[in-house]
Amino acid sequence: MAKRSKKEKDPERNKKRLIKKIKEVQKGSQNYSSKIKKIEEENQYVNDLAKETEKIVTLFPDDSYMPQTQWDNQFGIWEYSGNWIKDANKALTPLFGGSSSVMSITTSGVSSSIGPTSIIKPLPSFDKQRQYFQHIDRLKKIEEKAGWVEKVEEEINRLKLNAMSSGKQTPSSLLQEARQSFLNPATDEVSPAAVLLQTREAINTAIEELLKRRPKRERVKGKRKQILSILNQCGKSGVTKETQNIFASQAEVWRTDLSRSKRIKMDHETVQTLFFGACAFFKGFLELIDKNKLKQ
Repeated sequence: MAKRSKKEKDPERNKKRLIKKIKEVQKGSQNYSSKIKKIEEENQYVNDLAKETEKIVTLFPDDSYMPQTQWDNQFGIWEYSGNWIKDANKALTPLFGGSSSVMSITTSGVSSSIGPTSIIKPLPSFDKQRQYFQHIDRLKKIEEKAGWVEKVEEEINRLKLNAMSSGKQTPSSLLQEARQSFLNPATDEVSPAAVLLQTREAINTAIEELLKRRPKRERVKGKRKQILSILNQCGKSGVTKETQNIFASQAEVWRTDLSRSKRIKMDHETVQTLFFGACAFFKGFLELIDKNKLKQ
């Protein structure tokens, strides 16, 4: 009996070979797709982050809004991101750009001059960028609330509280020092005392000036009684006793909270909350005062 050939031994040999090859391509395609998906995710992240950052930085009044170390860090991050985009484009151009296709079907089968998986290099980690730009939300909050300082200054100017005796700092100058210490710290860390104690002094200086300009002098001790005396004599018509008591009580609370910066360690978020909260109180208090009732 004649011996059968290998092809005759397995009547499905070609079928199995082709299925195996197809599965190999499917596996490679899945691997390729995951890499492309990763590129798309990274690219979308960079694009969204670029739009958000440009929007926020455009709102900055000048370079003093961030310390130089943060500006340098920003330049480094975006230069790195730009280089990554260039490298990715360069790697993908042979695959998707030009008139010739990387993969060409010929009569002898499928030949690949450049394999996709060899083109796509491992993507750089953006963990550093993500971690750094977690402060984007904080910057948004700062930008939303930064107007408080200008609004307080509008009230200070309306009541002419900057007309201090020579050699003494005005409420506005003290508040601006606090603002600069917060937005442009001398070191990488914001100094709670430099921000909050100056804010406290700005409020105290304004209160001292208002006490001097009451129509009727009366001796009062303590922030609560001082606020009540000012509002009783110089408050706008319609300001209720309840409102006066609320602001008088808040004055004591803010004096205590701002003074704590001398004794305890505070993180940036706490300093931010106290700074802008005190500015909101300061603005609200000054808005209750009728400038026509103050002695000039």
